[in-house]
Amino acid sequence: MEDRRTLLEKAKFLSENYGGQSIDDDDIANGFVLHNRENRVAILDVLDGEDSSGSEIPFNEVEMRKAADRADLIGRLKTTHQRLLKVGR
Repeated sequence: MEDRRTLLEKAKFLSENYGGQSIDDDDIANGFVLHNRENRVAILDVLDGEDSSGSEIPFNEVEMRKAADRADLIGRLKTTHQRLLKVGR
């Protein structure tokens, strides 16, 4: 059986089921800062690959909200990465 969850969905699932606590987008963004440059680039590449994989456009309100939240988080991660690069990290 193929796992169709995105990287962010997997991170939230693992945190809740194996870490004992759920994480939200702010927790993901705060943890992203702790990664080195190569890991941040790899994470962003995976997220970009998921977005360009031709997934369907959501038509119901719940899926549209999830897609908007995901786009917002990815934008925050990219901005954070660019800022860290500017300060030499």
